[in-house]
Amino acid sequence: MLQSTGTSAMHISYKLRFDGHDLRQVNVTGGAEAVAFCTDACSSEKECTAFTVDLTGPIVCQLKTLAAVKQGDVSNCVSISGWKDGHTPVVQRSRFAHYFHIEADKPVIGHGSQKVLDDGMYKAGLEGWIEFDKSIEEVTIRIGTSFISIDQAAKNIAREIPEGTSFEALAASNRGAWNDLLARTQLIDAGNQTEAEGEHARGTWYTNLYRTAIYPRKLYEISDEGSPIHWSPYDGRVHSGRMSSDLGFWDGYRTVYPLSTILRTNETGNQMEGWINAYKESGSLVSWASPGARGAMTGNMQDASISDAIAKGIGGFDTETAYEALMKDAFSPGFRRGLDMYERHGYIPVGSVLGFDSEVSATLNYALADHSMSLAAEKLGKAADAAKLKNRSRTWRSLFDPSFKGGFFRPRLSSGAWLDPFDELAWGGPYTEASAWQYRFYAPHEPEALAELYGGDRMCHYLSEMMTGGEGTDGPGAAYHKGSWGLHHEQTEMTENCFGQYEHNNQPVWHVLYMFAPAGCASAGQYWLRQATGRLYGPHMYTGDEDNGSMSAWYVLSAIGIYQLTPGSSTYRLGSPMFRHLVLQLDNGRTLEILAQSNSPENVYVQAASLNGVPLKCLTVDYFELMKGGKLEFVMSSKPSSFGTQSTCSDVRQHPSVSFV
Repeated sequence: MLQSTGTSAMHISYKLRFDGHDLRQVNVTGGAEAVAFCTDACSSEKECTAFTVDLTGPIVCQLKTLAAVKQGDVSNCVSISGWKDGHTPVVQRSRFAHYFHIEADKPVIGHGSQKVLDDGMYKAGLEGWIEFDKSIEEVTIRIGTSFISIDQAAKNIAREIPEGTSFEALAASNRGAWNDLLARTQLIDAGNQTEAEGEHARGTWYTNLYRTAIYPRKLYEISDEGSPIHWSPYDGRVHSGRMSSDLGFWDGYRTVYPLSTILRTNETGNQMEGWINAYKESGSLVSWASPGARGAMTGNMQDASISDAIAKGIGGFDTETAYEALMKDAFSPGFRRGLDMYERHGYIPVGSVLGFDSEVSATLNYALADHSMSLAAEKLGKAADAAKLKNRSRTWRSLFDPSFKGGFFRPRLSSGAWLDPFDELAWGGPYTEASAWQYRFYAPHEPEALAELYGGDRMCHYLSEMMTGGEGTDGPGAAYHKGSWGLHHEQTEMTENCFGQYEHNNQPVWHVLYMFAPAGCASAGQYWLRQATGRLYGPHMYTGDEDNGSMSAWYVLSAIGIYQLTPGSSTYRLGSPMFRHLVLQLDNGRTLEILAQSNSPENVYVQAASLNGVPLKCLTVDYFELMKGGKLEFVMSSKPSSFGTQSTCSDVRQHPSVSFV
C-alpha cells in the first residue's frame, strides 16, 4: 500500500514566468503529507523568489562553510530545516510535530520567519520563508518530512529522493506504483451498453478502490538499519516497529477490514501490528486514532476488527498481546463506558453514565463486538471466554420492543421501563448520528433471530418500508426530527438521496441491504443493492461521509457481490454483483475471478451461484474458500428468484414474496 508513513519526501519544480504569475509542480512520494508550501504572488514591485511555509519552531540554515557561520552570512545555504506543530487535539499539542528538511539545487540567499494571523488551529502563527537570487528562473527543491526529527527528515530525502533525481522520474515512479497497486484488480467487463457507460463504471470502481488504499495511514518511518520505527502519539517517545493512524473503527469495522483481509492480507497484518503497538504504548486499544486517541464515537469497535484478524489467521502481529487487549476491553472497568451497567442490566440505561448518551447505539455495538471477540476466543482455544462473550452478545434483545409500531430498538430506564414519550424519528440522544429508524435492524450477528422477533414476514415488510415510505405507505419516507442532536448534514443528505430512511450517506445502515436475505426476501435486497451501487456512487461523487475509505470499501465489496455482516465470522453474504467479469489478485499469489453471467442494469437478481464449479445452496460464501482463489460465478436475471431462500438454507426464514418496488 502506498500511503503516508508520517514521513516522505516532496519534490517541487518551480519556474517563474514573465507574465507575473508562478508555475509550480508538486509530487509527493508515498502519498505522504509533506509540509504545505505556498508562494507569494508576483508583481512588478515584488520578485517571485521566495517560498513560504507555516511552522512553529525556527528555521535553521545549514551553511556550506564554517567561515560563513563565523561571519553571520546567510547566503549560499545548503539546506533549510524546521518544524510545525499545532494541528492536533490540545492534549497532544506539546508532543506532535511535523519536521521538515529542505534541500535546493540553487543557493538559498536568505531566510526568516514572521508572525501571521492566528486562525484558531495553528496557534504558533509563524510563517517561514527562504529566498533565491532573482536571476534564477528554475529551482528544484527536495523536501523530506518526519514525525521523529529533523535528522530523520534529512535521511528520508536521501533514501526516497537521492540527489540528482528528476521531477519527471519521481512522478513516473509514483504513478507507476499506484498503477501497480490498483491493477491488482482488473475490471474486464462492466456489462455496459456504451463506451461512456464503461468509462463511468471503470472510473467509479478505481476511484473507490483508490480511496480504500489510503486508510489507515502508516505513522512509521525507516531506521538506518532499514526497519520500521515510529514516534508514538501515546507516550511521545520513539519506538521500534510500526504504528497505524487515521482510522475510526466505528467506520472501519463495517467495510474497511472486511475488504482488506481479502485484497491486502499482508498489509492488514502490518496495520494490526501498528494498532497493538498503540496498545502497548498507551495501555488500551484505540477506537479512533488521529494521530493518537481522539476519544471519538461509540462502541469500542476496534474489538471487532482485531477479533476478525485473529479469527481469520492474519499473520504479522502479536495475537497473544492482541487478545490480552481485547479481554481488557471486554471485562475490565474503565475500558468500556457503561460496562458495569451493560453487564448488570443487559443494556445501558438512559442517563446512567455521566456525560454519556448513545445508550442504544452503544449497547448494540457492544453486543456485536462481544460476538466478534467470542469468535477470536474460539480460534485461540479460550472456551470459557468464548462462552461468556457469546452469551453477552445476545443482550441486544433487551432493547427490542415489538409492541412499538411493529418493532424498534428503544431506550430503557434502569427500572426496566421504556423511555416515554419516544419519537422514532428524533436524531441523537440514545442513537449515534441517527434515529431509531437507522438502528432498527442492527443485529448483524443474529439477523435470523431478529427476523423471529419481528414474526412472520414482518421484517421483510419493514425493511422494504425503510427504503421507500412516503405517500401510500406506512413509512415516513426521508422525514426526520432534529432531536437532541440538532441539524447536521447527515439528515439533509438523507433527504437529498431520496432513499427513505436508508441513510447511506452515513455508516449505521450499511448492513441493512444484506439483512433482506436472512429475513427471507433476498430478491428485494438485491434490487435495493443495485439501486444503491448504481445511484449513490460515481467517479466524482459520494453521497455523504466517506470516512477513512469506509464508504468506498462498501462499494467495492458490494460491486464484487459480497459483504461480511459479522467481523470474526468467515461467512460473507452474497449480494448482487455490479459487473460481468472482475479479477482480483490476492496476496497469496492466487487469483479470484468474479463472473456474473448476463449481468446488466436490468438483470440484478441472482438465479444461482457457484464457487469453482460447485453450486452454492445459499447466499453465503466462506472467506477461507474465497482465499483459495478460482471462480465465484453468478447467474443473473431480470426476474426475482427463490435462490437462497429454500429449505436447504438454515440461516434464512421462509416467507412469501414481498413487494418492494
